[in-house]
Amino acid sequence: MSNRLSKRLRDQQIEALKIQQQYMTVVRDRHRAWDKDSDDMEIHRIRNEILDLIEKTIAQYDHLLEALRGPSEGD
Repeated sequence: MSNRLSKRLRDQQIEALKIQQQYMTVVRDRHRAWDKDSDDMEIHRIRNEILDLIEKTIAQYDHLLEALRGPSEGD
């Protein structure tokens, strides 16, 4: 029963992380669209930094999801 509960918890975590990753993708896309709305170089620089951080965050979500999925397949 403990394994079943553990698997269910892990599945819930995976689903929540997928949703969060999707949200980050929406945020990234909005920043890309907004970047075209300004000619201010400082705004472009800041948005590019934000975009870089969001891309890194999305990649980390991928790594975390892989790690969470990996061990559960062996159970």
